[in-house]
Amino acid sequence: MRIVKLSEDDDEMRTPQMVQDFFEKALPSKSPPGRFLITKGRISKTGIKRGEKLVLSYHGEIVYLGVAASGRQLYAGKQLWLPLEYSYYFLIDTDRIYRGKGTLDDFEREVFRLNLHSKHIIQSQGWPHLEDSQAISELGDQFKQN
Repeated sequence: MRIVKLSEDDDEMRTPQMVQDFFEKALPSKSPPGRFLITKGRISKTGIKRGEKLVLSYHGEIVYLGVAASGRQLYAGKQLWLPLEYSYYFLIDTDRIYRGKGTLDDFEREVFRLNLHSKHIIQSQGWPHLEDSQAISELGDQFKQN
């Protein structure tokens, strides 16, 4: 499982409404569908795997949960509007995006309570990774909106 911390520094995610529009409207219509741009420093070439579960947060709130449909890919379709640092992407499975609920604080407390990870998720830089397990999968399901 990968904890993806979204930022208002991204032009497509300046407000909570923009985040919602991105995941519910823009992401499925991208080419290829589900293309999520990232910087080289954000995640290593082997850092995200197809099928990896995603917890997507914005300002400490869990806003969406999803599944990676690819690993990191080189984005060859340079656009004038695209900052040079966004030269990579991975795909999010657009059929498996779910609204989230709760906070990263709540999530981290549960991770510690279940003894699933020893590092602080909230304070960590980048996108923390939690080893896949049945317990992690069930924990992720607890943070899906019904």
